[in-house]
Amino acid sequence: MNLKQFLIQFIKNKGGYVTLSIILGKLISFLISLIVIRLLTKPEYGLITYSSTIVSLAVPLMGFGAFQGLMRYGAKLTGYRKKLQLFNYGLVRGSIFSLLFILIFIFSSGYITRSLPEARDYFIILSFQIFSLFLLEYVKSFYRLLHRNKAYSLLEIGYQILLLTSAVLATLFFDGIGFVTAMTLIPFLIAFSVIIKRKWLNFKEIKFNLSIKPVEFWRYSILVSLGALASQLLFVLDIIMLGNMLKNAQLVAIYKAASLIPLSLRFVPYMFITTDYLKFTENETNIDYLKQYSRNYSKLFIPISIFNVLFFLFASDYLVLLFGKGYQNSAFLMKIFGFAITASFIFRIPYGNILTATRWANINAYNSIFALLLNFILNYFFIKNWQLEGAAIATTITMWVSGLLTFLFFILYLKKISRSPSNY
Repeated sequence: MNLKQFLIQFIKNKGGYVTLSIILGKLISFLISLIVIRLLTKPEYGLITYSSTIVSLAVPLMGFGAFQGLMRYGAKLTGYRKKLQLFNYGLVRGSIFSLLFILIFIFSSGYITRSLPEARDYFIILSFQIFSLFLLEYVKSFYRLLHRNKAYSLLEIGYQILLLTSAVLATLFFDGIGFVTAMTLIPFLIAFSVIIKRKWLNFKEIKFNLSIKPVEFWRYSILVSLGALASQLLFVLDIIMLGNMLKNAQLVAIYKAASLIPLSLRFVPYMFITTDYLKFTENETNIDYLKQYSRNYSKLFIPISIFNVLFFLFASDYLVLLFGKGYQNSAFLMKIFGFAITASFIFRIPYGNILTATRWANINAYNSIFALLLNFILNYFFIKNWQLEGAAIATTITMWVSGLLTFLFFILYLKKISRSPSNY
């Protein structure tokens, strides 16, 4: 398979719809952030950023990763009935786990936001995203499991449009409280309406009587969730540590604005990864497929990554003008983040997802945990010495180290299955 065939296969898998939904989703997400930055005061935006960052740490653990288990083990089931049974099993139990997380967050909200106590109300409202985003992600995962990429994409597009409209109107009329309420409520309404319309929820199907062992299902789901949590922390730990160490909401707002555009561009490789994720599971022992995918992906994304670095190097001074007065000093930070995402483009996103979709999800999780510890150590010392610039440099170093390790583990996985594919 050459690069041309690689792109043709992407289109056949309804990758065009996935691409459109992801691009639109990232564009709308950026527009929401841009509009909210201008509508809210810098301190209020900083408080919301701090609160949402903490909540985002629990998002990978929502439902104990039931949507991850649904994708992996559902791909091995034949027939719609069996897949639907697995859907119901994970939905009910994942919802219970998510609600337990919310209760923990509410009761400990005072302690969690002690560095910025004004953020507590925002934090409590946003904590309900753990349930609402779980429902939405679970529904989207089921569409992907059924190979209905078009339906998945249309759902994502509809959700993003409704989210933009609701978030802007709510911010205009109710300021920051309105914004966080809209961001929490809309995912639930969208997901719940799809589940009811499609008649997917059936309490008679919540018992696990499939050939898959429940212990294996939850062990995989939780392990992938922990790995996703560690990965998520790579992009938010710096903000949390800045808030705790500097105790300045305005500096947090500046830092967040600088990272907004570069980190949003991660949607580009995810267009391909989201479309092909089930293929990784189905071909987990097909060494030729994995090698060809890696080769064609690199041919496409290495040039894109080089362009990204040059783009942010020369355009950051102008891009920060989008955020308005008070954010001009974030241009240098944006240049650093432009270099950081290159590691995600070339290494961490493709090979991390391949390992997760195959039987080396545990290796990817351990790598993510190591990267998290490295990021914490670097941020602690770099923030003390260089504040915002130190946090950006620490995160960049971590992303490159973690990305290179991810690629190394992918090479080792290929060698392992080349020796004994029957054991994998």
